[in-house]
Order: sequence, then structure tokens, then C-alpha cells
Amino acid sequence: MKSYGYSALPPDAVKRLAHKIAASSGVARLFRSRFRRRLLVLAYHGICSESADVSDPAGMHVPGRLFEAQLRALLDHYQPVSLGQVLGHFASGVQLPDNPLLITFDDGYGNVLSNGLPILRSLKVPCALFPIVGAVETGEWPWFTRLAYHSRLSTRAFLRLGSELTLLSAAERAEWLRRNGFTANHFPACDHTICRWDELAAAVASGSIEIGSHSMTHPALDLCGPPELTYELAQARLLIEQRLKISADAVAYPFGRCSATVYGAAAAAGYKLGFLTNGRHVDSNDKVLAIPRFLVGRLDTPMVLLSRVSGWTETLQI
Repeated sequence: MKSYGYSALPPDAVKRLAHKIAASSGVARLFRSRFRRRLLVLAYHGICSESADVSDPAGMHVPGRLFEAQLRALLDHYQPVSLGQVLGHFASGVQLPDNPLLITFDDGYGNVLSNGLPILRSLKVPCALFPIVGAVETGEWPWFTRLAYHSRLSTRAFLRLGSELTLLSAAERAEWLRRNGFTANHFPACDHTICRWDELAAAVASGSIEIGSHSMTHPALDLCGPPELTYELAQARLLIEQRLKISADAVAYPFGRCSATVYGAAAAAGYKLGFLTNGRHVDSNDKVLAIPRFLVGRLDTPMVLLSRVSGWTETLQI
């Protein structure tokens, strides 16, 4: 997944082997039992067909067949819950079932609606989508998808470049992209295509999905000043509510980056839930605007995924 700013990446080959051993030896099952009362939130991005039709060096687009296999494996051990149930739990103390699981998607790729939702519906699994609101509004691709679309870099080099660009100001990043030929925005329909408002409205009307915010332009919010924060958070929430006639009560922070100032701005904008990407279960001490999630990508076989989210790595802090 996008390592630039994220602190919990899919495992490398050595870690994947460790997870397979943990799953087959019963270690994962033991820890899953110990974590059964703690909410597990997963963060996906795109759901492609057999393989992504774009350059995907960060592994953001999970093939539909793998996604279904991941869900079926999860459903053997977890009880899916909706964003509304999670909100009710934190706001009013509504009890969640044992082994609660919330599925979320960041960025707002159209392939989530076309490829992911049919699978989720067939398995009766609710989900939440956090689109980049400015991208939905204008149809323009976010900078990191433009970068990925043209990338011929290795995964390591691509992730390193992404990390560097994340730390630039919006103006500095735009200038870098311009100098290096990443400014074009006319691309064919593909797995990087962001969904439209009418597609989101239809999905919401069908009862298949709940919508939150992923900011207006996907910056590192902890690097934004107060006026930018207000625009990125408050304007995004306002547009969702205007366009879809729903209440947008949750935000997923871009790159999983946050700070006390960002939490304050999110609260001021009216958000009641905020999601990170720090690779652990929800703890009783977690703030409602700082809910942890695990990133999931195309390297997560069902066995590896079940081990990754079982709780043993959190307990051992590895």
C-alpha cells in the first residue's frame, strides 16, 4: 500500500512466512480469541478484476477473486458491522457483537462500486467509502494516481518518491509534477478512475454503502495550516452532505497522518469518527477521532491476513 505517510504496510516475504507459521500453528487463533471484544477495522483502496489495468506499484488494487477469498476467510471468525453501528457504539454505548469487523475503502475509486460492492452484497457485508471529495467534484485524478499511472519505478523507489512528495507543500508538489510531466489529467477509464456523485448516490440509495470524507485534495493534514485544514475537512463534509443529502460523520485521514491540531479541526468540522492507518485493533483508550485501521493489499493472502489482524503482532509489538 502507499507507504508515504502510512505506518502499517503489508508484510514483506519474511513477515509473510511468519504469518503463515502463526496461522498454521494456532498462535493466530489464540490471540484472535483474546481480541474478540475489540473492534477490527480494515482499510482497502481499489478492487480490480484479475489484475489492475494500471501501474500499481503500491499494491492498492486487490483483485476481486482475492478480495472475496479474504472476506470469506474473515467471515469465518468475525462479525461484520456498519459504520452506523460503530458510530452508535462510540456515541451512545450501543454494544457491538464479539469479533466486530468494519470494512472501509479510501480514495473513492470507481472499481470499488463496480467490482467490490457486488461481492460485499452477496456476502451481506456492509462497508464505508471515504472518497477524496475534491476529486469526485472535479473529476481530476489525485497527484499520487497520476504518479502511479506513469510510473516505471520499482516498488521501493516509487514508495520512497511518494514519501518525499507527501512532505512538500501543495504548491511545491504541483511544481515538481509540472516539471516532471505529471500534470495531464486526460486518462482513459481505468482502475484509477474516481467515482462520480451520481454513482455514489445510487450506491447510497441501494443501502449498500455508507460515505465519509477523505478530505478535499488528500494532503498530509498534519502539515496544513488552519485555513487549509478548515477547507480540507469542513468543505469536504459540506459537499458530501449537499451532493448526497446524507450526514457525513466520519473522516479517514489521508496517509493516516494526524496531530492534535488535526483532531481539533476535525471535531470543529463536525466529524464524530476519525480513522487512522496504524495497524492495530481499537483499544478502550482510543479517541473517537483516532480509530486505528489495518491496511489491506494484494499481497495479503487469506492466511496471511488472518494472522496479521489476529493480535499477536500487536501484543509482541513487532
